[in-house]
Amino acid sequence: MSKSIFMKSLICIIFIVILSNTFCLPVSHALGDVFSSGKDFLGKGNSIETTINVTELQKGSNFVYNTLLGIAIMVAIIVAMVLGIQFMAASADEKAKVKEAILPFIVGCIVVFGAFTIWKIAVNIGNDAESSIGGQTLTPPTEQTTPTPPKSI
Repeated sequence: MSKSIFMKSLICIIFIVILSNTFCLPVSHALGDVFSSGKDFLGKGNSIETTINVTELQKGSNFVYNTLLGIAIMVAIIVAMVLGIQFMAASADEKAKVKEAILPFIVGCIVVFGAFTIWKIAVNIGNDAESSIGGQTLTPPTEQTTPTPPKSI
């Protein structure tokens, strides 16, 4: 009985998605617009005015890094507190269930904080590589003029 209800609801959802994609497509998804937007995007990289502001890029990366790291630390602390309270207040059978939940929590913490460590190492390697080049900022090539030969007297 529940399988039949699940299949009917799945078919209804698929039908609604197909109908919404068929009748509700905005005009901007036309093929010509996609190609022209792609050409505009690629053309911006070739313009002379294009420069990469390294300090703004570093500020944005640091903001995202610190925000996500703060959220990860808060979630880890809250989950650890909940598991600890459950362990202290649980009976023998419930303590076994809490102990089973601790291993995925530890693995998750290792994965998340390992990812942040890899991110920070990659940023530091990028900064070291930039400073070893001479601290040059990435700018597009400019037009070069040929020198005029000296006039002989």
